Amino acid sequence: AERVNGALAWDDQADICGELSAVVQGTEVTARGNYQDAENFSAELKSDGLALSLLQPYILQSGQNIQIGSGMAKDVSAKVQKTGGTLTCRAEGTVENGDITAAGHQFSDIQSWFHASGTGISLTDLSFAVDGQPARGSLSANWSSEDPSVQGDLEFNKADMQKLAPGE
Repeated sequence: AERVNGALAWDDQADICGELSAVVQGTEVTARGNYQDAENFSAELKSDGLALSLLQPYILQSGQNIQIGSGMAKDVSAKVQKTGGTLTCRAEGTVENGDITAAGHQFSDIQSWFHASGTGISLTDLSFAVDGQPARGSLSANWSSEDPSVQGDLEFNKADMQKLAPGE
């Protein structure tokens, strides 16, 4: 972070609570949180825009073979919470000018609304190009099981199926 400001305090139940603001890669990020102990805490984060590349370490940690090239997440709202030792997270916002390589394909010019959690992501009002072929629609991916799934409704205009599914 380039700059961090904020205040922390202890409340009547000895919880630590507070608000912070920081500048990360030139963008303001605000956070509000509450910490009881290592098994019980929560934080809410907001930002007008963050580089999608900031997600790369988390994607790699999840075991997914997805490479993020460029793009921004705009109007981001996120929450991380741990209650009784169970960690949950979610984030939502929009993607602008995303560029991702996954499953042997190049996805570029990605524009979408997104909702993500620790178990998957959904993309709606989606437009992008896959291997140079324009597409639009919606997609969702779930990686909560050993057999991850991807579902969607996509529309291609004159798609070259040999490029999308070679050998099929």
